[in-house]
Amino acid sequence: MAPRKVVILPPQYLPTAEWFAALAGADLAVVDADMRYDKRRKSVHRAYVKGQHGLFAITVPVSHASGIRTWAQATVSDHGHWWTVHCGAIESAYARTPYFEHYWPMLRPLIASQAVSESVTLFDSHIEAVLRRIIGISVPVSAMLPPGTDPDCITDLRRHNFDGETVLDTIFSHGPNAASYLNNLSGLLTKQP
Repeated sequence: MAPRKVVILPPQYLPTAEWFAALAGADLAVVDADMRYDKRRKSVHRAYVKGQHGLFAITVPVSHASGIRTWAQATVSDHGHWWTVHCGAIESAYARTPYFEHYWPMLRPLIASQAVSESVTLFDSHIEAVLRRIIGISVPVSAMLPPGTDPDCITDLRRHNFDGETVLDTIFSHGPNAASYLNNLSGLLTKQP
């Protein structure tokens, strides 16, 4: 059976609640790992967490080898032992939330030195898969559109600006109710032109 509602999303590091809401509102999601590499597209390797003075950007450094044409070809760098900074920022921002101790052990091992030299989009997809499992989103995610997909069923959000706070706040604050929060947000997103 062909999906009635397909969403195409850009890859994103620690995606926002809005990104997950778009995914949750679909029958099938396509995350375009082969998006054209553009160093201005920071959300592929940058996320925003709560800081003492508002949102704080944490960025996964990317190795810039010549000839990179897609984000799937870009790799995670070890510059500055970024994983230590990211885990510290996340722990500082969310350690006092009600569900932090329950969910952080599932995510913590992914934000580590083992990610170095891995494709940026593969790294993103490992984290996104765990976040989907935590939230309880069972929408299938694919790397490409199924052949014969009706173009009228597709919402292409690759150029949408998904800047904002990571979904971690939703998960750590709402726990099992995170899915309900995202479903409500999904309903708002589908009403937009």
